[in-house]
Amino acid sequence: MTDFPVPTGREEAWRFTPTRRLRGLFEPLADGGDGKLLVEADLPEGITLDHVDPRADARVGSVFAPTERVAALAFEGVKQAAVVSVPANARPDKPVSLVGAPGACKLDVVPPREMTWAEGKALSDIPADQPNTLMAWGAQFANKILVNCP
Repeated sequence: MTDFPVPTGREEAWRFTPTRRLRGLFEPLADGGDGKLLVEADLPEGITLDHVDPRADARVGSVFAPTERVAALAFEGVKQAAVVSVPANARPDKPVSLVGAPGACKLDVVPPREMTWAEGKALSDIPADQPNTLMAWGAQFANKILVNCP
């Protein structure tokens, strides 16, 4: 957690946040939590859901990189991850559905937008061995799974 120190409220991003009242949010869970995600899905053909060990599967973290302490703590505490794989050219004949989730939860696959020439050039200028830790810029050009629960 040394990359993301506990916010004091003096940082610009936290300036209007009552950090004292949120103190527990900035520390790992005392009991560690179980960190497991209990998700099953009704998937269209060609789309897969894998429950994986996030420390052993390279797909976990390949799109998302924490940019602040709360996200880093959540990512660090994960003991099981659900990876939904959607081929780039997939055109599902039905929506991906969460099984066992509250009835009002909806899951949607959003295909990536087209990259402009300037964006492609900027992305190609990033050295392959340089991690993009400030934001997962390339993730905006990947399929996205949106889960909305009221």
